[in-house]
Amino acid sequence: MEVLKHLKIDFTRYEHPPLHSVEDIEKYGVNLPGLDTKNLFLVDKKTGRFVLVTMQGSARMRISDLQKALGLKKLSFASSEQLLEVLGVPAGTVSILCLLEKKPDLLLVIDEAFKSAAQIGFHPPGDNTQTLVFDKVEFAKILDVVDLNFKTRYMNFSP
Repeated sequence: MEVLKHLKIDFTRYEHPPLHSVEDIEKYGVNLPGLDTKNLFLVDKKTGRFVLVTMQGSARMRISDLQKALGLKKLSFASSEQLLEVLGVPAGTVSILCLLEKKPDLLLVIDEAFKSAAQIGFHPPGDNTQTLVFDKVEFAKILDVVDLNFKTRYMNFSP
């Protein structure tokens, strides 16, 4: 990713079969270092507000709890069309890294566990056949950029 080079953010790239979900990691026997992640792109049907939730792969979240914590009323999964329009990527390829290239009006919710992870991996935007793994220092640089550009909330999603 050119933007990572420009921001002087280092990473290690891993190639693997297409991973559309956390379950695919097990299915294909993909073994990556660091914390695995999943990303949910949601929309509040009442206000039209978009929310990107990025959390550790083993974490569980009830949408009703998230909606209450964020003060929203009707959160549900955004459509593939909305995902493509807002973040520019097809379903199954969204990650926090999309926000380094696009600056849509959305609320970003990040798992608190990410702050203490020694390593963490994300797909590059639009490509689920690779995972970019960042160490703690490099991921902190990403958080600095997204915190500056987005309304960001940190939440605890216990696995």
